[in-house]
Amino acid sequence: LGALKIDATNTTTTGTESSTVDLFMQIKNGAEISKVEIEIDGEDVKTVSSGGTVSIEEDRDFTITVTIKNIMGNLSAYDLNAGDVTIDITSFASGEETISTSLSPREEDSVDIDFDSFTEDDIDSFDVDILALVDDEDGGTHGDTFEFTLDVHAKPPEPDDTDDDGVYDPNDNCANAVNPDQTDIDG
Repeated sequence: LGALKIDATNTTTTGTESSTVDLFMQIKNGAEISKVEIEIDGEDVKTVSSGGTVSIEEDRDFTITVTIKNIMGNLSAYDLNAGDVTIDITSFASGEETISTSLSPREEDSVDIDFDSFTEDDIDSFDVDILALVDDEDGGTHGDTFEFTLDVHAKPPEPDDTDDDGVYDPNDNCANAVNPDQTDIDG
């Protein structure tokens, strides 16, 4: 809630009147980012906390899912229309996706933005900035921001498979002889 002073002048046939009035306005944001998830290689889904850090190995594609919610309560006059979600990964990539549905009060919708994998040259920490902007029926813009860090690390080296039988040496009962089914033939 804020106050704004307005000077008004009114000219009539009897003269000019001037006055100053206080005008109080309240602006309420009607949209929030209610959830952010990162899916790594289509299998490992992690919920991200604002200001948190997510670790990811190099050479793994990932998708960031952003859920936007209309938080305008029960005010039916405040449907939120289509808008944009922008994700910027500092010094790496950015992506944008449109929220194509109208959001009634307390309703939410999600968008997915796909990213290519980091390489061994990208092993570092990256700031991720998310901006969601949607418009209401009167042309007002509502939005929210969300930030987190992606910590990119090298994938661990695979263990040796000396006999090339597809069973890594730490699990191979005879690392120097090909024995893919691991049958113990000498008892």
